[in-house]
Amino acid sequence: MEYIVPALIGLIIGGLISGFICFKMGIKYRRTQAEAVMGSAEKEAERILEAAKTQADTEKKIAIAEAKDEIHKSRSELEKEIKDRRNEVGREERRIRQKEENLDRKTDNIDKKDEQLQKKLKSADEKLAQAEEFRASQLGRLEE
Repeated sequence: MEYIVPALIGLIIGGLISGFICFKMGIKYRRTQAEAVMGSAEKEAERILEAAKTQADTEKKIAIAEAKDEIHKSRSELEKEIKDRRNEVGREERRIRQKEENLDRKTDNIDKKDEQLQKKLKSADEKLAQAEEFRASQLGRLEE
């Protein structure tokens, strides 16, 4: 029995040392596994971030292209509307110019008719004056 107690103590100490070594190795293994998982997670996070950046850039380019298309479409519509309005204004200006020309012709015709009437009136006044003179001379002759 003398040998049993030291053997048991040796066995217990050996078991404790083995347990301690296994515990340390288990911790080291878990740490290695955790670091591998963390490294993998970091790589996955980097891949996700890169994919998100790529997608954001693509969406930004699409949005810019759509905005440019919308601006071009709006500009084209406005230019067409401006062209239509200019054409309409041009038609109105021609119509007004024609009316002014018609009014000018009518005014010229009225002026000519007025001149003719003034000449006829003057001629009639002269004839009336001559007739009055002739009448006066005839009355003067009759009275003689």
